[in-house]
Amino acid sequence: MISRLKIILVTLLAYSYDFFRFIRFAHIFTPTSRQSTRSAHIYRISHALEKGMALREPRPGFGREKTIALLKFIDQYIALYGIDRSVIVGYCSIKKLHAFHNQDQVWCTTVAEELGRLEQEYPQLLAIKCDDVGNRILKLSDISQNAPVDPERFFNDRCSVRQFKKAAQVPEELLQRAAKIAQKAPSVCNRQSGRLHLYTDKQKIERILKLQDGNTGFGNECGALAVITADLSCFYKVGERNQAFVDGGLFAMTFAYALHALSVGTCFLNWSMGMRSDLRMRELLKLPENEVIITLLAIGALDDEFVVARSPRRELAEVYHLNEELNA
Repeated sequence: MISRLKIILVTLLAYSYDFFRFIRFAHIFTPTSRQSTRSAHIYRISHALEKGMALREPRPGFGREKTIALLKFIDQYIALYGIDRSVIVGYCSIKKLHAFHNQDQVWCTTVAEELGRLEQEYPQLLAIKCDDVGNRILKLSDISQNAPVDPERFFNDRCSVRQFKKAAQVPEELLQRAAKIAQKAPSVCNRQSGRLHLYTDKQKIERILKLQDGNTGFGNECGALAVITADLSCFYKVGERNQAFVDGGLFAMTFAYALHALSVGTCFLNWSMGMRSDLRMRELLKLPENEVIITLLAIGALDDEFVVARSPRRELAEVYHLNEELNA
């Protein structure tokens, strides 16, 4: 009975630890309290404008109120922090939507006034190129041409590697290339909360891995180590309380598959740890308080041949359910 009660209390303490971090750093009460929350807001509204233009039959004149509000918000943001990537995305999404609605006189007149005022106040905006914002045409033929010849083989060959090439460094160029690919991972409203903390220094890797209990026998062989986190300040409502782990997990998996595509080995090292272990790791890494640790990833160069665990999968029927009955 005592043991059972202890487990319940420890569990409640762990949930409280997560709860107070989320309440403190997600912008539920104070959406404009920090630069990171303001930036996430710009990305969120910009994405709403972009996806509206991507619909087959967009509602005529959509987005006017959001656009005017976003222009004012961007004005305030620039005054505080200057022009950065989030401003460029927000500004360009408005420009693209303005051109999209060029036949709507009421929409264009109202928005043009606010847009012109912002450009007059910050003329450097006029030099911004908006080629990567808005919409683009994607062709099925391009997707088919660039897909792996054997998709099953590509995905089945990605295994957790525990035999890295000894004394081999992982070039930073490959790490950056994989990180760039990982940025394409889906995230709620394109807020991109995933963060990568990468280490190639052997002494730092050794100190970090001492706090993780699943790398015995191979952790010393990895050429790089990633601590993958998610930024809580990208979330703004209670319903997103677990979104950091969804977006962070997608980001981590995309990063791992990107490394796999570049012929670099990886092994996920779970961070399902208690409060004390989490605090020790946070202190060691000097991790920003608004970030939560999702997982660690051991990274290393590959030998020509190496042994991996087969890790047999469940039967497809256990995980695949089609057209199940719904409640009346």
